[in-house]
Amino acid sequence: MAASRVKASRGENLSKLEVLSKQVNKAAGQVVGASQSGKTSTENSSSENVDFSKLSYTQAKKIEMDTQVKILDLEYQLERERAKIREIRKSAYNESNPKNPVATKINTAPEKAQEDNLRELASVLNSAPSPPSLIDLDLNPGSSTPSQPVAAPRKSLI
Repeated sequence: MAASRVKASRGENLSKLEVLSKQVNKAAGQVVGASQSGKTSTENSSSENVDFSKLSYTQAKKIEMDTQVKILDLEYQLERERAKIREIRKSAYNESNPKNPVATKINTAPEKAQEDNLRELASVLNSAPSPPSLIDLDLNPGSSTPSQPVAAPRKSLI
């Protein structure tokens, strides 16, 4: 389209081409949007609205095994990321790298570095949104009396 604008004079054909180009771009955007919304709704409905009582033993076993595979994949990814964090932390404490400001700070004043880390950790934890509380959950939806609290609210580290 840009090449057409440069080479062509402002005529009727160029105007038609621009209108058609806009329509094509709009239609492509609608197709992509519909595809993405369909994908997310399919993912949500397939995992949440499964009626296991209507499944055969084989179908239920297949869903169970697929779920177990997903869990193992996620655990493997989690372990890889934990290994990466360990390597990053090891490099921060490495004394052979004097250009590393974190290592230099820790090696010169370890007590102060520990205090700073604890203070920073506490501020991050206190500013993070708290996870949903199990106290507010109604574990007996059919009963008229509220259920007993299951967990205590989160406490501050400091």
